[in-house]
Amino acid sequence: MSAKGSKGDATSSANDNNGDAKTIEATDLHVTTGGMKSYTKNLVDQGLMHFQIKKNLEEAMKLEDFTEVQRRALDISLEKDEDMLVIAPTGQGKTLAYALVMHSLISKGYAEAGIL
Repeated sequence: MSAKGSKGDATSSANDNNGDAKTIEATDLHVTTGGMKSYTKNLVDQGLMHFQIKKNLEEAMKLEDFTEVQRRALDISLEKDEDMLVIAPTGQGKTLAYALVMHSLISKGYAEAGIL
């Protein structure tokens, strides 16, 4: 993902299943409105996110929604199971996006091994 411009415009790159790079355009990085609870519930229901992560996001962190960067990172890494590189302006949520993906992948591995 390469950042450009002063409005936070960015491009996201990911590899498809053939290993070919593809580009996803994000022209206006902003906080999405509504839908985080149903989005994370869907991830939990699909086994892509541990229920405790969802609970902590909503109750402990009081997070109301994901930024566009976070939602795209979760879509690419969890739902599409693709590697990614995220470059976006400061404050767009890259650190939380990476932490959510890593924690979800670790939890999924433990669950598959019967540890969780």
